[in-house]
Amino acid sequence: MDALKAMTDPVEMKYKITMDLKKYDKAVEELSKGNPEQVERGFNLIKQHNLYHHGLKLFAGKEEISKRIKEALGDYLHVNKDYKLAGLVLESCGAYAKALESFKNARNAKKTWENIQRLGLDKEKLENKIQDCVAYFTEKNAYNEVAAIYEYYSPEEKLTEIAQCYAKTGNWLALTSVAQKSADIRENIAVPAVKLEANLKINALLERINEYQTKYQRFLGVQEKKRLMPLIMGNNPDFQFDSDASSDFTDLSSSSKRTTSSKASGTSTSSKGSRKSKTPKNLLKRKVKEGSLLEEEYLVGTLNLLKFNEKLKGKEIFSKGNYYIKGIFLYKGDNF
Repeated sequence: MDALKAMTDPVEMKYKITMDLKKYDKAVEELSKGNPEQVERGFNLIKQHNLYHHGLKLFAGKEEISKRIKEALGDYLHVNKDYKLAGLVLESCGAYAKALESFKNARNAKKTWENIQRLGLDKEKLENKIQDCVAYFTEKNAYNEVAAIYEYYSPEEKLTEIAQCYAKTGNWLALTSVAQKSADIRENIAVPAVKLEANLKINALLERINEYQTKYQRFLGVQEKKRLMPLIMGNNPDFQFDSDASSDFTDLSSSSKRTTSSKASGTSTSSKGSRKSKTPKNLLKRKVKEGSLLEEEYLVGTLNLLKFNEKLKGKEIFSKGNYYIKGIFLYKGDNF
């Protein structure tokens, strides 16, 4: 208390009180009313306690300090990996070098290029900055961004590199557009890339069809076994199952409400109602052996996953490869 009474500066007195109460926003307000050294302490307090929004409201109309607060906010957002917002904030206060780094991390080629331009670099430094961005995007396998940077910087000179990037990402519409500008790119980059993609898609489709047919035949076998078991039972009343066969039959017949109680199938027809066995988690990801109690359920689920939904067939197969299909039409003169 004596220390407060000894203070002659009202700004320092109120600052000390608000700091003791841990009201840091109020402390910044008090310092903002003081001399340049006190304002600087207020700025540091804003950074220390992340009071950026409060600081911007407090210093609205004071251009220099507002820019510093925005830049500090942008740095904070960048460190916390909110790259897109960081870039926008840094761009708004003229910190273009930092803004392009944030946009580069956000993989936003357009905004990266815009901020590179704002730096006013000479030809050599501009080339180095472009190569730095290209190296970063390449490391991240962001080839669409590499192509975009080249298109902004030197679209004619980097036409081959642009086409190679679009081929790597499967951006068939963009590749088609580039290929129309150069017969060499068409023959050596676009056509081979489209052919390779066609082969991959065809092979994947054939594998899916083959797996479906294999699983379907296996399912028919299970259904046949399920169909024959009651006949065997009915025609041979004295027929005795061994324990394994009895379990299989009980499981395959579990869909019937008249099925007797079975430990293996987990079903019961007691007067208290029926209790069904629980399906194991991740059943479809397992390798269920033939003859397993869960074989039929596993096969039905797998077949449902493998089959093509007729209503979605066009979207499932063609829409995702829309640009690829356009590429086939473009190169229809070539043999696939």
